[in-house]
Amino acid sequence: MLGDLFSFLFWCSFALGCLFLILAFRLHHTYYWWAGLCFYTLSFLAAFSFGTATLIITIICWVLAAGYSLRWLRTKRQALACVIVCVLLWLPIVKYVDDYYLFFPFFMFF
Repeated sequence: MLGDLFSFLFWCSFALGCLFLILAFRLHHTYYWWAGLCFYTLSFLAAFSFGTATLIITIICWVLAAGYSLRWLRTKRQALACVIVCVLLWLPIVKYVDDYYLFFPFFMFF
């Protein structure tokens, strides 16, 4: 029963994250914040298997959202450079940071 609930939440997070990502590409950059939140939830729900691997999508969404919100990113080339930097940041985070600290906001509720 509880596994079904987690599975439902996982797939809802995935669907909403993809929807917000498409909206961010097509309409407005503020949807990157929502996409990042959905993918962060997805990463937490998948933390015991491949959750840290999906954190790359969260990091990219939030860095792009911050860059566009602060008006630091103006061209597609700058956004691509930002994505490359995010991937380079993600590698040491996944390797050296414990899951407890990566998903700390969720652990406050348990």
